Amino acid sequence: MEKLEFTKLFSKFRIKNLVLKNRFVFLPHYTALGTVESLPSEEEIYYYAERAKGGAGMIISGNYAISESAQWHRTAVNVSKNEVIDRFREQTKSVHKYGAKIICQLNHGGTTKMKKPPSDLYAPSQVIEKSLNYYSLKMNEGQIIEVIDSFKKSAKNVIKSGFDGVEVKIAHDGLLRTFVSPYYNKRKDKYGGSFENRMRFIDEIFLSIKKILSDNEVLGVRLCLDEFDDNGYGLETGIKIAKYLEKRQLIDYINCDAGSWNNFIVQIPPMSVPLGFSEYMCAALRKEVKLPIIAFGRINDPAQAEQILENENADLIGMARQLICDPETPNKSKIGELDSIRKCIACNEGCVGQVMFNQPVKCIQNISVGLEKKYGINKLRKSNSPRKIVVVGGGVAGLKFSEIAAKRGHSIVMFEKDGELGGQVNLLKKIPFRNEFSEVIRFLEFQIRNLKNI
Repeated sequence: MEKLEFTKLFSKFRIKNLVLKNRFVFLPHYTALGTVESLPSEEEIYYYAERAKGGAGMIISGNYAISESAQWHRTAVNVSKNEVIDRFREQTKSVHKYGAKIICQLNHGGTTKMKKPPSDLYAPSQVIEKSLNYYSLKMNEGQIIEVIDSFKKSAKNVIKSGFDGVEVKIAHDGLLRTFVSPYYNKRKDKYGGSFENRMRFIDEIFLSIKKILSDNEVLGVRLCLDEFDDNGYGLETGIKIAKYLEKRQLIDYINCDAGSWNNFIVQIPPMSVPLGFSEYMCAALRKEVKLPIIAFGRINDPAQAEQILENENADLIGMARQLICDPETPNKSKIGELDSIRKCIACNEGCVGQVMFNQPVKCIQNISVGLEKKYGINKLRKSNSPRKIVVVGGGVAGLKFSEIAAKRGHSIVMFEKDGELGGQVNLLKKIPFRNEFSEVIRFLEFQIRNLKNI
């Protein structure tokens, strides 16, 4: 196989004074790995370190709550607690060890909560949160000040912990997007009405954080470019928000995003949504702003990522689910082992389905997710007593067992009655919009065919 040269992907990039070793960015997401005390767990520390070890240039950890009212569940990490500092120091140190930079994303859950019934749903106006069927709470000015102060306090804890910067979420979930959205913001005071008024709350938050950052720390935004909601805002407004933040010199980069809890298919697109579906949004934004842009939206292949950079539609490549599925995607890409990359199929079973029930993040293809300390990169050890093992059946279970057993030094003989490997997945991949399940078999078959003892 001809080796592809990813000259863009593996070139350095600067965000203000922050120099990244490559263009891979591990995107922020809720992991449900926090403790019942709302602190980062040991599992979460290893989780982020694994993606740095796999070669990502920048890790954006989160999404983290800035206060108790901001939490979408009791295990959501509350960054305003001083107790987070020591845990976060372990997290930043473990990521920096592998040459990656790490940013902390801050958020207020607003109208998006997983508690049932939810705690107060902070919002600009009292409206029905369509995804929950509960009324939101119209914030008074005292509560607005409380949230601004909580963002500032949380940002101070972030910087004390050794993070390279702060990211504020105005994205698919959380409070801040609702202040811009015409569905949620029906206020008549200085925080509602005109576009400038609807941006005022956001403006005050960024200004409060910016005051505590040095020139060595960056301030970014995760920005929903299009809500994809008939009652919300579209791409034109999303770009307008970005231009406003750039003109006010409030941010150093834009981490792109789309959708909301009312349109989950765009927020976390399943395999029925085409790969790279959102590149056109990044391209439209690129024409209007000069700030660094992080691309998003079903990017699971280094050649696809390189093309986005070649097209100059983004400066950095955001991956969440792909680096959950295979943390070593950057390292494998760099040395040309493309067939050995385990590609995310966007099934949303472990990374979304689990987390929505506040269960720790998982992946149907990668057993080590959330268990990196025990099962992560280079943790597999050769057996002291290798054996010859017969495996009957070449379905997913048989293939996976054979892969792991062979890597541990056992000799494997596999028997399969059908003419192809894969078992029931061969039926599943024939269902409309489920053809990407074939990647599960492609990867496992590649693994076992390249092991000498099978």
